[in-house]
Amino acid sequence: MKCIFCDVLSNKQPASVVLETEHCLVIADLFPLTAGHILLVSKTHQEKLTELSEIEMADLFLTARKIAPVLQAVTGADACHWLVNDGKAAWQHVPHVHLHLIPRYKNRPLQLLLGILTRPFMWLGLAQRRRRLDDFTHQLAEAIKETSV
Repeated sequence: MKCIFCDVLSNKQPASVVLETEHCLVIADLFPLTAGHILLVSKTHQEKLTELSEIEMADLFLTARKIAPVLQAVTGADACHWLVNDGKAAWQHVPHVHLHLIPRYKNRPLQLLLGILTRPFMWLGLAQRRRRLDDFTHQLAEAIKETSV
Protein backbone atom coordinates (compact mmCIF):
# COMPACT_ATOMS: atom_id res chain seq x y z
CA MET A 1 0.00 0.00 0.00
CA LYS A 2 1.32 3.45 -0.93
CA CYS A 3 2.04 5.67 2.07
CA ILE A 4 2.62 9.42 1.72
CA PHE A 5 4.70 9.52 4.92
CA CYS A 6 6.93 6.67 3.72
CA ASP A 7 7.36 8.60 0.47
CA VAL A 8 8.35 11.71 2.43
CA LEU A 9 10.77 9.70 4.59
CA SER A 10 12.41 8.23 1.46
CA ASN A 11 12.55 11.66 -0.25
CA LYS A 12 10.10 10.60 -2.98
CA GLN A 13 7.74 13.43 -1.90
CA PRO A 14 8.72 16.92 -0.72
CA ALA A 15 8.08 18.12 2.82
CA SER A 16 8.83 21.20 4.89
CA VAL A 17 11.11 19.68 7.51
CA VAL A 18 11.54 21.14 10.97
CA LEU A 19 13.68 18.51 12.63
CA GLU A 20 14.79 14.91 12.32
CA THR A 21 15.60 12.53 15.16
CA GLU A 22 16.65 8.90 15.13
CA HIS A 23 13.04 7.70 15.14
CA CYS A 24 10.87 10.55 13.82
CA LEU A 25 10.66 13.32 11.26
CA VAL A 26 8.98 16.61 12.16
CA ILE A 27 7.29 18.33 9.22
CA ALA A 28 4.76 21.09 8.60
CA ASP A 29 1.27 19.83 7.83
CA LEU A 30 0.61 20.65 4.18
CA PHE A 31 -3.07 21.23 5.04
CA PRO A 32 -2.83 22.94 8.45
CA LEU A 33 -5.82 23.27 10.75
CA THR A 34 -4.20 26.39 12.26
CA ALA A 35 -1.03 28.27 11.32
CA GLY A 36 1.97 26.36 12.64
CA HIS A 37 0.33 22.90 12.57
CA ILE A 38 3.14 20.33 12.49
CA LEU A 39 3.38 16.55 12.36
CA LEU A 40 5.79 14.23 14.11
CA VAL A 41 5.99 11.18 11.85
CA SER A 42 7.39 7.86 12.99
CA LYS A 43 10.21 6.61 10.79
CA THR A 44 8.81 3.10 11.22
CA HIS A 45 5.75 2.34 9.14
CA GLN A 46 3.22 1.23 11.74
CA GLU A 47 -0.46 2.12 11.80
CA LYS A 48 -0.98 2.29 15.57
CA LEU A 49 0.98 3.70 18.48
CA THR A 50 0.96 0.34 20.24
CA GLU A 51 2.88 -1.14 17.30
CA LEU A 52 5.87 1.15 17.90
CA SER A 53 8.70 0.03 20.13
CA GLU A 54 9.04 1.78 23.49
CA ILE A 55 12.12 3.60 22.19
CA GLU A 56 10.27 4.82 19.06
CA MET A 57 7.27 5.99 21.08
CA ALA A 58 9.48 7.68 23.65
CA ASP A 59 11.39 9.54 20.93
CA LEU A 60 8.14 10.69 19.33
CA PHE A 61 6.67 12.10 22.54
CA LEU A 62 9.92 13.45 24.01
CA THR A 63 10.54 15.28 20.73
CA ALA A 64 7.01 16.71 20.91
CA ARG A 65 7.63 17.74 24.52
CA LYS A 66 10.75 19.61 23.42
CA ILE A 67 9.12 21.27 20.42
CA ALA A 68 5.67 22.21 21.78
CA PRO A 69 6.78 25.20 23.92
CA VAL A 70 8.97 26.51 21.09
CA LEU A 71 6.08 26.11 18.64
CA GLN A 72 3.85 28.11 20.99
CA ALA A 73 6.47 30.84 21.34
CA VAL A 74 7.08 31.12 17.58
CA THR A 75 3.35 31.18 16.70
CA GLY A 76 2.20 33.20 19.71
CA ALA A 77 -0.24 30.40 20.58
CA ASP A 78 -1.77 30.07 24.03
CA ALA A 79 -1.74 26.28 23.98
CA CYS A 80 -0.89 23.31 21.83
CA HIS A 81 -3.34 20.60 20.88
CA TRP A 82 -1.63 17.18 20.82
CA LEU A 83 -3.60 14.82 18.60
CA VAL A 84 -3.12 11.21 17.56
CA ASN A 85 -5.77 9.56 15.39
CA ASP A 86 -4.89 5.94 16.17
CA GLY A 87 -6.54 3.78 13.51
CA LYS A 88 -9.15 4.23 10.81
CA ALA A 89 -12.08 4.36 13.26
CA ALA A 90 -10.29 7.28 14.98
CA TRP A 91 -10.22 9.22 11.67
CA GLN A 92 -6.63 8.38 10.87
CA HIS A 93 -6.38 9.34 7.19
CA VAL A 94 -2.82 8.12 6.66
CA PRO A 95 -2.29 4.68 8.25
CA HIS A 96 1.15 5.58 9.57
CA VAL A 97 1.79 6.72 13.16
CA HIS A 98 1.99 10.49 13.41
CA LEU A 99 1.34 13.04 16.13
CA HIS A 100 -0.23 16.40 15.31
CA LEU A 101 0.88 19.48 17.26
CA ILE A 102 -1.70 22.17 16.52
CA PRO A 103 -1.24 25.69 17.95
CA ARG A 104 -4.40 26.93 19.68
CA TYR A 105 -5.45 30.47 20.57
CA LYS A 106 -7.91 31.35 23.35
CA ASN A 107 -9.25 34.39 21.50
CA ARG A 108 -9.86 32.42 18.26
CA PRO A 109 -12.23 29.61 19.26
CA LEU A 110 -13.55 29.01 15.74
CA GLN A 111 -10.15 28.92 14.02
CA LEU A 112 -9.82 25.13 14.31
CA LEU A 113 -13.33 24.59 12.92
CA LEU A 114 -12.56 26.94 10.04
CA GLY A 115 -9.38 24.95 9.35
CA ILE A 116 -11.36 21.71 9.25
CA LEU A 117 -14.00 23.16 6.92
CA THR A 118 -11.52 24.73 4.48
CA ARG A 119 -9.07 21.79 4.40
CA PRO A 120 -10.57 20.23 1.21
CA PHE A 121 -9.92 23.47 -0.70
CA MET A 122 -6.27 23.80 0.32
CA TRP A 123 -5.00 22.19 -2.88
CA LEU A 124 -5.46 25.63 -4.45
CA GLY A 125 -2.29 27.71 -4.23
CA LEU A 126 -0.19 24.73 -3.15
CA ALA A 127 3.14 26.10 -4.44
CA GLN A 128 2.71 29.37 -2.54
CA ARG A 129 1.67 27.49 0.61
CA ARG A 130 4.74 25.24 0.32
CA ARG A 131 7.01 28.34 0.22
CA ARG A 132 5.31 29.78 3.32
CA LEU A 133 5.64 26.43 5.11
CA ASP A 134 9.34 26.23 4.22
CA ASP A 135 9.85 29.72 5.66
CA PHE A 136 7.95 28.80 8.82
CA THR A 137 9.77 25.49 9.33
CA HIS A 138 13.11 27.24 8.92
CA GLN A 139 12.10 29.79 11.58
CA LEU A 140 10.88 27.06 13.92
CA ALA A 141 13.99 24.94 13.38
CA GLU A 142 16.22 27.91 14.23
CA ALA A 143 14.21 28.61 17.39
CA ILE A 144 14.53 24.95 18.43
CA LYS A 145 18.31 25.09 17.90
CA GLU A 146 18.52 28.20 20.07
CA THR A 147 16.76 26.43 22.95
CA SER A 148 18.94 23.31 22.64
CA VAL A 149 22.05 24.57 24.42
